Amino acid sequence: MVKVVDGDVALIRVESSSEKFVTTVLPFITLISGSEVVLRSLFVGRSIRACEKFLIRYRRTELYSLLRHAEPGVEKNATLKALNSVSGKLNC
Repeated sequence: MVKVVDGDVALIRVESSSEKFVTTVLPFITLISGSEVVLRSLFVGRSIRACEKFLIRYRRTELYSLLRHAEPGVEKNATLKALNSVSGKLNC
């Protein structure tokens, strides 16, 4: 059952007995509703909350990477604003 979809990340909830099967099958799914996809497992957690915490850390890391490579000006300001919304006040 798909519980959360966050842009390019989906949280899939399955019974623990099916975990190995699902993580094995994911790379072989290449088409969903006529669109080509690449599926991979980022994290396996035992609770929805653990998965949500992982997703917050994962997105924060992506934003820090974007900030390091952002051009000064509008792009950097937009990235800083996004980081401030999830991390508190940052100065760069």
